[in-house]
Amino acid sequence: MIATATNPTLWTVPGSPGRREVVWADALVAGKHAMEQVGLGLRFRGAVPGPEQALVERFLVNQVFALPRGSRLAVFAQPALPTGFPDIVAVVWRETRTRRWSDHRHALRAQDIRIIHALNALGWTELAFLSKVFPKGLEASLRRLEQAELIVRRRRKCRARPVHKTFAVEMLVSVEAKVSAQERLLEQASQNAWFSSESYALVPDGRAVDWAVRQAVGMGIGMLTHGDSGTKVVTASRRREVPASYASWLFNEWVWRMERTRRPGQRQDGVVG
Repeated sequence: MIATATNPTLWTVPGSPGRREVVWADALVAGKHAMEQVGLGLRFRGAVPGPEQALVERFLVNQVFALPRGSRLAVFAQPALPTGFPDIVAVVWRETRTRRWSDHRHALRAQDIRIIHALNALGWTELAFLSKVFPKGLEASLRRLEQAELIVRRRRKCRARPVHKTFAVEMLVSVEAKVSAQERLLEQASQNAWFSSESYALVPDGRAVDWAVRQAVGMGIGMLTHGDSGTKVVTASRRREVPASYASWLFNEWVWRMERTRRPGQRQDGVVG
C-alpha cells in the first residue's frame, strides 16, 4: 500500500471509490505467449536471479493499483526497447477506445509505428518531406497505415487521425530497480522517461539517500522505496503526456494485440496469462 498521496493520479490508495484494485503481479504479461501471438518486435530479457530480481518480484506481488473505472492494466517485465530493458512497465489503457479499430493494424510494422508517431507530432506533412526522413518502403508503410485507418492521405500530403481515436494508453509507468541508489539507476530511470508518462527508480527501504533524491527531482523522475511496510513514494515523477515517443506507440499496439488474441477463459482486465 502506498504511504503517501503526493501523486494521487498514479499512487491512489486502495479502496478509493469508483476504482478497481489490481495487484501488479496479477497483470503481468506472460512473455512466451505474448511473443508468439503479438509480434511487432515484442520480446523480453530473461530474469536474472539475485537481489535486484527479488526486489522486483516483491514489489510486483505487493503493489496494488487502484484502477480507474473502465481502464485495464498490463505489466511488462523487462521488455526489449531501443534503449534497453526497463525492469517494469505498467500500462493503463482503455479498451473501449479500441473497439472500432481496424484489424489491418495487425499488419503494421516497426517503420509504420515510427511514421504514425512522427505524423502525430507534425500534423499535415508533405510526402516529399516524409520520403527524405523514411527513404525506404514509405509507400508500403503509408498504404498499411491508411488501411489501418491511422492516417488521412491526400495526393501530396498526409496526417495522422486524432490521437484520442488511435491511442488507447492512458498511463505508461516505468520502474527501474536497484538494491542501492546509484548513478546508473538514475540514468536508466531517466532513459525510460522517453516513452513513459511517469518514470521511477526503486530501491529497498532506507536506501533513498538524500543526494539521489535531489538528483531524481532535478531529472524529473520519481523515487520509490519498498520493504515490509509496502511501497513509499519518496518523490513523485514529473507527469508527461503520452504518446511521448515511438516506444509509447509500441505499448499501445502490444496491449491491443494481446486483447485481440486473448485465449478463451482469460480474464478481461488486460492480463495475458
